[in-house]
Amino acid sequence: MKELKRKGDVVSLGLIIARRTGVRVGELSRLELDCLTEHGDGMLSIRVPMGKLHSEREIPVDRRTAGLIRLIRRKRGKRPSTTDPESGKPRDLLICHRDGELIHRNVFNDRIKSVAKAAGIEENVHPHRLRHTYATELLRNGVSLPGIMKLLGHRSLRMTLRYAAITNEDLSRDYLAAIANVNRRYSETGALVAFENNAGAESAPTIEHCFDQLLARLQALRFDEQESLLRKRLQRVVERIRRVRKELSDLLP
Repeated sequence: MKELKRKGDVVSLGLIIARRTGVRVGELSRLELDCLTEHGDGMLSIRVPMGKLHSEREIPVDRRTAGLIRLIRRKRGKRPSTTDPESGKPRDLLICHRDGELIHRNVFNDRIKSVAKAAGIEENVHPHRLRHTYATELLRNGVSLPGIMKLLGHRSLRMTLRYAAITNEDLSRDYLAAIANVNRRYSETGALVAFENNAGAESAPTIEHCFDQLLARLQALRFDEQESLLRKRLQRVVERIRRVRKELSDLLP
């Protein structure tokens, strides 16, 4: 985002809008010059034209994003109208070539890749990842799945649920971290009680406890792993260890 701001042309600023609103590149390229709406209650939104799923929607935006749209308008200046390929009507596009014609998605794709490279990012960065980031950020901050579905322009929750899997990994990591913190405090408290009661040396951990520690560690490794194939293999290992733990629990008193 810093590198896109530094470049400051309409294509780069448009990609920042995509990050802040979750619009698809095809929708971004077809935003109209008057897409920004200020409602009577002071709320701001942008009108997203009919696109991939043939549905028009409004997306609320903050003052920063509204200011960015106004900046693009100033940088754009006066440009000719273009003809909408679907309706055949003339349209004034917010982000367009100097002749008013629509900018192809490859231009946005090439721009974000070159900017990512200049910023030292080695991962494969493409415009749709901005949409993913927008969705997961909202989920992490408490926006409901139906709300995300409406903002993204999805027809069903099934499409939106893809983002929930990512936040479930966040939840699992937070859970494991919380359990580790509880265990640490419990261990410290137990050590203090043992000392005060002159209980002597700490008893040896049980087999179940050892298995639990191993499983917790493997789960933490699995949730931190970026490679999906390795995550699946780790999950299979976890499931086998769980079965062994249960068998031992049944055998041992």
